[in-house]
Amino acid sequence: SARGARDLAILAILAGGGLRRAELCSLDVGSFAERQIVARGKGDAERIVPLAPGAATAVDAYLGRLGATGELAADEPLVVATRGRRVLVRGQRLSAPQVRQVLSGLARRAAVAVLTPHDLRRTYAGSLLDAGVDLPTVQRLMGHSSPVTTASYDRRELRVLEEAASRLWFPTLE
Repeated sequence: SARGARDLAILAILAGGGLRRAELCSLDVGSFAERQIVARGKGDAERIVPLAPGAATAVDAYLGRLGATGELAADEPLVVATRGRRVLVRGQRLSAPQVRQVLSGLARRAAVAVLTPHDLRRTYAGSLLDAGVDLPTVQRLMGHSSPVTTASYDRRELRVLEEAASRLWFPTLE
């Protein structure tokens, strides 16, 4: 359905790009191009966020649905409201509380207790760190001004830290 395509795009942008809820809501159609999103973060700071390939595909599919009734303008809202399951209401930007409602509905249908936009942002950061992406790169992707903030998303276990330390050479006394 049109609403399903929109909801998948919301998940894709939040989990595949790590955007904040307010950043998602402020996106325009022109903010997405060539698998990248130009996000405006806190303090109106702009950053380019490449999306995971599957996430970009989901956004492309949604844009195809959104533009089915005519050409899309770059300044149109990207994430829009729906009327029922089938009608996307072009020009009617989804609000931050509405995004939270969308995720709550998806969580209920998936039998997940709670799913918030920040859960998806935390998952994005943690997954990048788990995959071996360095902290400064994750910091840039997340739009954090401080590496301390980014480090709080690090969920790697002690064994990963021990493995990292084992790569160092130190002479033994024998």
